[in-house]
Amino acid sequence: MANNSKNFLLVILLLILIGAGLVLIFSKNNKTADNSVEDDKKSAGTVAGISTQTDNSNSSDSRPNESSYILKLAEYLSDKGVVMYGTYWSKETDSQKKLFEDSVGIVDYVECDLQGPNANLDECTAQNIQTYPTWVYQGKQYSGVKTLAELAKIAGFSTSPNAQ
Repeated sequence: MANNSKNFLLVILLLILIGAGLVLIFSKNNKTADNSVEDDKKSAGTVAGISTQTDNSNSSDSRPNESSYILKLAEYLSDKGVVMYGTYWSKETDSQKKLFEDSVGIVDYVECDLQGPNANLDECTAQNIQTYPTWVYQGKQYSGVKTLAELAKIAGFSTSPNAQ
């Protein structure tokens, strides 16, 4: 009789574990489906002052307008003497550079770590750079990652991101 009780308890325990496993599996599937709906809602918006929503009224991709805006901004910042100081190892400097996409090479950049490419520690020291990245424009420092819109405002760049 004791053996039958042990077997009965094992069967009950096994059924409970299987039931709990099924609940976990199905709850994860529902949560994943809910997340994909949330991700779809979040995928359209504004990044760095540029709309991520596509204009369906025009059959061409909106990406060239964004790239054109970024290129014009990078050229403008360079022409105005706006300089970004940073280091090759700084995640924030890397994030700042990524905002400029393919136009990052146009932005005037000074590497502040001697182990970085084309380092210019003397200029970083002369500018008293202590945070990366730091933007310098007309003798004023702007520390930390800046959105493209913030940089445009700092330098007085007024071309709309949707201008062609």
